Amino acid sequence: MLAVVHVLHHIAARLDLQPVIRNKAHAEIKAHYLSCAKACRLLGWRHQTDLMTGLPVTFRWYERFLDRAAVSSFTERAGI
Repeated sequence: MLAVVHVLHHIAARLDLQPVIRNKAHAEIKAHYLSCAKACRLLGWRHQTDLMTGLPVTFRWYERFLDRAAVSSFTERAGI
């Protein structure tokens, strides 16, 4: 998981940020294991984009989405 965080640092051009791992969460799932094997087997699904290609695309989408949400929120509060 930290490998993904490091890739996102580079995408965001925020190498100054470092993750803080405290391991103090309560009632959390200790480990996550994700697999698309069932979707592949039952539905014939196959991914079209690998993770390292998709991360920058997804990051940029969220940047645009959050910018629009911020503008929308501002205009609502300002009555524009």
